[in-house]
Amino acid sequence: MKNSLLLGLWVFFVSLCTNACNESLLYNPNFYLSALGDFKTNIDNQRVATVTPDHYAELMNLCLLPGRSVFQLSGIDLSTTEVFSGQNGRIYFRVMKAQTPAAMNPAEIYIAFSVRDNQDTALLHPVNTTEPYILFEGLSSIRGMRLEDVSVIVRGTNLTPGTYTVGSIELGTFKATELFDLKPITETKTVRLLNLNYTISSSTCVINSPNITLPSMRVSDFSTENRTGGTTNFTVTANCPHDAASTLYSATITDNFSTASNSNGQLVNGISAESGGSNIQVRLSDDSNNPIPIGPLSLSNKFTFGALQNGVASKNFKASYYAESLPVTVGLLKSISMLNLIYD
Repeated sequence: MKNSLLLGLWVFFVSLCTNACNESLLYNPNFYLSALGDFKTNIDNQRVATVTPDHYAELMNLCLLPGRSVFQLSGIDLSTTEVFSGQNGRIYFRVMKAQTPAAMNPAEIYIAFSVRDNQDTALLHPVNTTEPYILFEGLSSIRGMRLEDVSVIVRGTNLTPGTYTVGSIELGTFKATELFDLKPITETKTVRLLNLNYTISSSTCVINSPNITLPSMRVSDFSTENRTGGTTNFTVTANCPHDAASTLYSATITDNFSTASNSNGQLVNGISAESGGSNIQVRLSDDSNNPIPIGPLSLSNKFTFGALQNGVASKNFKASYYAESLPVTVGLLKSISMLNLIYD
């Protein structure tokens, strides 16, 4: 009997795989800013150029295959709809995270920033959209990014004085991608701004309160609607000894007898017809005869006031009778307004 020889063939199937870039046990992209400083209770577009935050040369390593490093704004803590364009076309995104401690009238905070790869010669990308920004493309075992050109705007009226912090603001995501068999393998890290500190303090400006007396006129002097008369010049002065030289101011004017807004400079008569008041009004204009907008304290109602020189800023105005409708009735006239100074 013959012995048969059984030969066995073993076939081994080996699956080769690769890992994405190593993102553990390395730096997290948590950036810090120096304190923004002191702002006033009425602020508009007060820009702060901060020092460049810390940058991270190494966020991920062991990236063994070619790929990309990408930053993308996430829109979680930054609004992508409440934005406006600033200097040099930069887009400022409103910070939606609440400040601490809470305030009755909190400031609106907007931020603009740029990103780049961790190389000194890398292209700087101002972040103006939610589209991804390619920071690096090629082969590099180490991936990283820098946060630069940070600019912050503090806005609001009647802000509550105090010192505030907005912490751990998510700016976006950093992604390192490698291509294996033409398939992307990605690791992601969240990019955060850990501290945003600022102080709101009351203005120390003292504004004079002029009383303006218009000359007496006859009702027959107003023969057409929208006619003015009795124009009287006056000046409002703000003494601001503690503000920096060349500080720019805007202002709003509020009618004490009306909450309505108008762009024609009209102040209503506070004396009713039953108490002997005329139906005529007061019109405020600047020294070039442009009407001053009237309305509640709001940045949408502001006008240019002036720049600080030797501790003083001032603006020239004109007050006139204004006949909105005919006939003008005989009677008394009294208008009162409030000027609110805004720091630009």
